[in-house]
Amino acid sequence: MPAPAAGGTGTFPAGITYAEVVSALDRANCPWAPYPPPTFGTQCSLVALPSRANFTFEVLEGGEPVLNVMGLPPDGHDCCTRTADRAP
Repeated sequence: MPAPAAGGTGTFPAGITYAEVVSALDRANCPWAPYPPPTFGTQCSLVALPSRANFTFEVLEGGEPVLNVMGLPPDGHDCCTRTADRAP
């Protein structure tokens, strides 16, 4: 597995299904809901309600949805912007 890239992103093994994510959220008592926008073609998404984490799945032909991308919403934290504006 490749090492995570800068900024907390990375590449992880494929094959996590929609059912596995839903099961993990349910076991953690984490409420979730389907998230219709902004999916395209053969995609579907869900959102974990407390964190607003979004999971988007690719629906493979003849198969079940497999996790394609997961993202967190911006937290409104802008210290990097403020830090860049300051002189050293």
